[in-house]
Amino acid sequence: MAVSAAGRLADHPRIVAVKDCSYDFLGTQKVLARTELAYYAGCDEHILALYAVGAAGCVSTVANVVPRQVADILGAFEAGDTARAARLQLRATPLIEATTAAGLPGTVTAKALLNALGHPAGPVRPPLRPATPETTTQLLSLYKNFTAP
Repeated sequence: MAVSAAGRLADHPRIVAVKDCSYDFLGTQKVLARTELAYYAGCDEHILALYAVGAAGCVSTVANVVPRQVADILGAFEAGDTARAARLQLRATPLIEATTAAGLPGTVTAKALLNALGHPAGPVRPPLRPATPETTTQLLSLYKNFTAP
């Protein structure tokens, strides 16, 4: 969405927030600077970066699987420990990449991983197809690496 369109939408009394999946960080900053919209990072790799410039939070795929760790990223930033927040964000990168950039929608990968961990996420709905066993094994391995102490 163009910055000018976001600005016009921000004037509407019932539009109060935006989930940003644009990969246009400069445009996002312009909207944040010019409006009172609550901004939410919609791309997991941008959670910390958008939070650092004023986002309200995130709508995260990977947080479905590792909610505490995503909250820890934001919590470390809020506590003023930006170095720790950056380390946590960077540590999440392999899992984020596999969950959101595996050529599959995040719904597919999140459900595959949740089901593999024994959480009843259920099947994906058509026309989506489930993750392959190989993808699920890779996701599980990355999850274990990420959550290991």
